Amino acid sequence: MSDNLTIEKLPVEVLQQIFIFSSNHNFPLVSRTFYQIATAHSSVKTHWLLHKVHYDFKHVLDRGLKWKFFNKDILLQLDNLYYQSQVNSESMKPTTFIPFDEGSIPPRLLTMPDPDGKAYEMVKILLDRGASPDEPQGYPLLKSVSLGRLAMARLLISYKANVSIGDNSAMLISVDKNNFDMVKLLMEHGVKPDAKSLEKSIKKHLSEMTQFLLDHGAIPDGNVIAAIHNDTH
Repeated sequence: MSDNLTIEKLPVEVLQQIFIFSSNHNFPLVSRTFYQIATAHSSVKTHWLLHKVHYDFKHVLDRGLKWKFFNKDILLQLDNLYYQSQVNSESMKPTTFIPFDEGSIPPRLLTMPDPDGKAYEMVKILLDRGASPDEPQGYPLLKSVSLGRLAMARLLISYKANVSIGDNSAMLISVDKNNFDMVKLLMEHGVKPDAKSLEKSIKKHLSEMTQFLLDHGAIPDGNVIAAIHNDTH
């Protein structure tokens, strides 16, 4: 036997299985060979993830979405494996996709740069599968509003996100950002400009926003009057 024989010279298929059964996400860091093995094909990541969760399809999405490598291709592969597992178990009504009832949208999908719209697409897929547009505590909409991501905010609202959560926090954030499009979107879905929003715009010297809010029904209260007084003295 050659002294130069190493584990890395085993067939690719064997190395892939070693990585999958290791269940260790740091394994690819052992060498360049294992890094290439782990990252070359999405199917390897899919089977690694499934093995890591002990083939528990009920929780594979919740666990898988925490990893940055998780994408639509892996999701569709998991769907196919899920369907096959139901067929093999002679399920009466096999479903073609893994449900995500009341699951939470991963924060990274709401904050990562998304020039190609892949994060948006994944969020929509999760919402279609039952993900909550609100959990936790209105974070998806509030973060989208804070980042000025109008399309994402509109998507969440179309899936019944609570536009008034946190005492109209979304409106306050939109006014603070001087984002007219976001303010209009919220108003289209029932959020009414209130005294707090008006006070915010006055304190930030947003004259156009202040007038816009007044024109659309914001009623000054004592705090607003005080803010106007302080602004003019």
